[in-house]
Amino acid sequence: MLTLYVIPCDNPEQANIQKLKESAEGVADRVEVLDHRRLDEVEPETEWYAFLFSNEWLDEGLKFALPVFLEQTDSDYLILYKKVVENNFGTLVPRTFIVPRIFRSNIKLIGNDRLVPVGQEDLRFLQVLDGWILEPTRVIQ
Repeated sequence: MLTLYVIPCDNPEQANIQKLKESAEGVADRVEVLDHRRLDEVEPETEWYAFLFSNEWLDEGLKFALPVFLEQTDSDYLILYKKVVENNFGTLVPRTFIVPRIFRSNIKLIGNDRLVPVGQEDLRFLQVLDGWILEPTRVIQ
């Protein structure tokens, strides 16, 4: 039902492909690790495709909710929430990002390194509030 593409993160030392794969068990039928960020060039063979960076993973809530959303929605793409904690010179600062991450196989992206669907203003989307994409604490110096 879903192909998960893994995008190389900016800090290769934080990459944890095994943790990412474990968090996607039961969600992704296929996991393909990319060596580039030409996201508009992927050609999924499943009904849905998704992107995570190599230092990200799904929390348990999202892991269990996504199969239900994928099976029952009539949306063209899903928007997920990402929670990040930044260590800003010793002060921990939580941040939240809202990003399209899951797309039907017929939806194309606008270009390199952009998780924005072509013609997004005419597409149906759904915001999934049942969990988070997570990543290790970011250190700002």
